[in-house]
Amino acid sequence: MTLSRVLTAVALWASSAAFALVVAQAPAPYVWDLPGGWPAPKVPTDNPMSAAKVALGRSLFYDTRLSANGTQACATCHVQAHAFADTRGRALGSTGQQHPRGSMSLVNIGYANSLTWSNPLVRSLEDQALVPMYGEHPVELGLKPDDASWIGRLRSVAVYQRQFVDAFGATPDPFTLDNVTRAIASFERSIISARSPYDLENAQFTESAQRGEALYFGQSLLCFRCHGGFTMSGGVEFEGRVTGGEGPSFFNNGLYNLAGAFSYPLSDTGAYEITRSRFDVGRFKAPTLRNIAVTAHRTCTTAASRPSTGCSTTIRPAAVPLPTDRTAVSAATIPTRAHWCAALHCRLTTGAICWPSSTPSRMTRCSLISVSAIPGNGKRFQGSTVPGFHGS
Repeated sequence: MTLSRVLTAVALWASSAAFALVVAQAPAPYVWDLPGGWPAPKVPTDNPMSAAKVALGRSLFYDTRLSANGTQACATCHVQAHAFADTRGRALGSTGQQHPRGSMSLVNIGYANSLTWSNPLVRSLEDQALVPMYGEHPVELGLKPDDASWIGRLRSVAVYQRQFVDAFGATPDPFTLDNVTRAIASFERSIISARSPYDLENAQFTESAQRGEALYFGQSLLCFRCHGGFTMSGGVEFEGRVTGGEGPSFFNNGLYNLAGAFSYPLSDTGAYEITRSRFDVGRFKAPTLRNIAVTAHRTCTTAASRPSTGCSTTIRPAAVPLPTDRTAVSAATIPTRAHWCAALHCRLTTGAICWPSSTPSRMTRCSLISVSAIPGNGKRFQGSTVPGFHGS
């Protein structure tokens, strides 16, 4: 055999071996664990799901190295026991700054077409991850764009040296900001909650739950107009859905009617802050009502005692009892949607029958807690990649 043939054979063997190595090390595809009839969440073409990427994202989600002062992780404000939300009316950042709004639940976030309270420009979970990392108004994790030292902190962790390579390959350098956000986004897409009694065929509901369902989907309250669809939230996106190019979903539930140029407080005008369109004043994302039993702000009290931090509704004992059947629903028994909102919130948090304060400005959480009797609001979660999740 001539020298040229030997060199050619060696080159072919080397290329074949390299190809086999790449194939052997390709991340295993992610297998969705979805209930019957549910579509898969829509996944960006530049960030396909893989089991290794989801596992890395979960590790990063719980890692306080992603905050500048090492005190908070994503999971600090998005607590699994509370459906990846928390029970504060207003979240606290890593520096102790109180935020203007609470932390929304992340269950089924992979289906959502709006990913923040009021910013229509954030359209992907990969981009959304940058908001808590680098945002300054308010400060959340407190990272600085010109400081990449946190990447070095991740690089020094032995388990990450394996996980980043498993998820993204060894070259040129898997430790990048883009890969961090891709992994976190992949983990967030894996958080599925979909097996409550409400989702099951032939499930038996209590009479109270049936009354709640009638109110929820009825024309008197119209809860479903904002909290609709299979995620009980705003607009959704999923694989195979043909869209007409509609933007993210934000809603104004009309709880403020202040005098002046705007009906909402100037400090929190909703999507208007970004778009500067008067049409967007007071329009916010409608958070999911799935698992509401563990995400509601359990802080309302009677007027005899002061509400604790985060409570935005003052409740006093009911002057009249709430209706006990759907035929009793009328303008006489339900003066306003806000009355029902606050009354149901009190029943959820205290077990009592209460009636709200007549001060409209104190009824600002209706979109978060307007229904406490959703059939199967589910305290258990389903998700194949998150230890501690159990379907029902």
